[in-house]
Amino acid sequence: MPNFYFDDLLRTTNSHLDVNHWAPPATKFDTLALTFKAAPSKDLALAHTMSKSQEWDSGKSAHKQSEKNSTTVTKTKDGKKYTFAVASDAFKQGVAGNLYKDDWKVDGALALEQKPAKKEWKGKATLAVCSPVVAEKMRLWFNAELEHNEKSQWTTTAKASVNYDQTHVGAAAQLKDGKVEKQFVQAVYNDAAAQYFARANVLEKTAGLGCSIEHEKFTHSYEGTFNWGSGAEGLMGSPISFVGGGEYDLSKASSLGYTWTLGKNWAYNQTVDHKLDEHWTVSATQAFDSERLSGKQPAYDLGFSATYKL
Repeated sequence: MPNFYFDDLLRTTNSHLDVNHWAPPATKFDTLALTFKAAPSKDLALAHTMSKSQEWDSGKSAHKQSEKNSTTVTKTKDGKKYTFAVASDAFKQGVAGNLYKDDWKVDGALALEQKPAKKEWKGKATLAVCSPVVAEKMRLWFNAELEHNEKSQWTTTAKASVNYDQTHVGAAAQLKDGKVEKQFVQAVYNDAAAQYFARANVLEKTAGLGCSIEHEKFTHSYEGTFNWGSGAEGLMGSPISFVGGGEYDLSKASSLGYTWTLGKNWAYNQTVDHKLDEHWTVSATQAFDSERLSGKQPAYDLGFSATYKL
């Protein structure tokens, strides 16, 4: 049975539209990434990534270059998944697994991240609860996260969704030290080959209507958003913006993922992946943002990556 937790419902759509409710927009762009993966056994996986990225420094009107290396080891034992990661700037450890499975299903996870050079750390506990079926076709899906860091700040996130057959209604919120910082509501309807949704970002005063449609060799998603806040600027001075994206299977070895945005400014990015053989996959990513045309930051970014899987 698929999961119908709040974030899972629109996970594919959000990846098409470059939407992430819970993370700030990325400021770094990877210009080169090399990844090596191996699975010596069915319960052990290893991965190492070296990446070079650039970030715009407005004070110097130039890109700041950086390099990062990270190694991740994942081990599964007795139904628990253990993760150990070492990066250029951080250490990460985590464990996740099922806590209870009868009529109710309860999964849990613990994670710790440390950045010694910056003297920073944060720990997170996560709980996911799924109820048994009630009223023939109804279920409750609930997530809770509690995060604490070296500044003694507490961040609490709660997400709840109720589905009746193919219809889902949910809400989510995040509080930092007791203050509400994020708040979302959504309604989703799924059928065999399409998904239709309505959602709102309550604090940022935006509401959207959209769909995701799946075909044999491609899937595409679209959303129109309306901003009811004062001074909102969108397409041609209106409070309306549009975003679209999708995935195409160009051949048995090649695929294309893309996202476009049309509002006050317009932007487009795409990634083309090509599988050379059973071990190597290469990709190229291009990104354009018209908002940068009025400044000194280049409007166009280009990056490449390669992955070797043993």
